[in-house]
Amino acid sequence: TEVANKHDGTKEGQLARMYATQQLCDQGKIAECESGLRKIAGGSDHNVATLAKLSMTELLLAQGKTAEAETIARELVNNPSAVVSK
Repeated sequence: TEVANKHDGTKEGQLARMYATQQLCDQGKIAECESGLRKIAGGSDHNVATLAKLSMTELLLAQGKTAEAETIARELVNNPSAVVSK
């Protein structure tokens, strides 16, 4: 989290925030995890943002929010990246 805050807006900062957010998911802090993923998904690095969106679809599916998960999945299909392909 410290690295993410210090380097906010950079690819490295976004990756650090992604790892910190995944820790929240692992700890069962679902609301905080979802909030973190949404922040990363809106970030400037397309590759990291698509990773966050992919993780968010899985989180939303686990919560039974299939319509929202499908919307994000369709966005990923229409806007693939080097790390999340079509």
